[in-house]
Amino acid sequence: MDDNKTYIVILRDSLVNKNRVLDDIIELTERQYELVKSDNVEAEDFDYLIEEKGKNLAMLSMIDDGFDGVYTRVRDELQANPGKYGEMISEIRNLIEQTIAKGAKIETLEHRNKEHIEAFIEKKKNEVKEYKARQNTAKHYTMNMGNRHKDGASYFMDKKN
Repeated sequence: MDDNKTYIVILRDSLVNKNRVLDDIIELTERQYELVKSDNVEAEDFDYLIEEKGKNLAMLSMIDDGFDGVYTRVRDELQANPGKYGEMISEIRNLIEQTIAKGAKIETLEHRNKEHIEAFIEKKKNEVKEYKARQNTAKHYTMNMGNRHKDGASYFMDKKN
């Protein structure tokens, strides 16, 4: 197999790997949605999903960098002799279409998640505000009741002897 075919196989393999990583990101994004939608969000679970998505995004970046480097080496040959590599080019195009579709799906899922996450955060903010207001009310009540009967204050007492 000549070097150009080897590079084209590497391009195809990197796109296959990219599709797998995108599938993982889609799964993590859907799990994130289910978690936020459930109203019973554990910070550790949410952090784990964010961390895993970050690892996958780093992997995507590495795959893209590698793809670009290899493509630069064979671009001229592919453009000069497209018929020679027709089947492989067709497969690569198909894989690229799949990655684009998965990227669009991820963008849609992320947009949906963003709305739910913002609503969840707003709900938690309101709960914290209500809690603080109740705490302040209780604190002021306690202070007022404690200061109500000071030493030397007159009291009306009915004494019957």
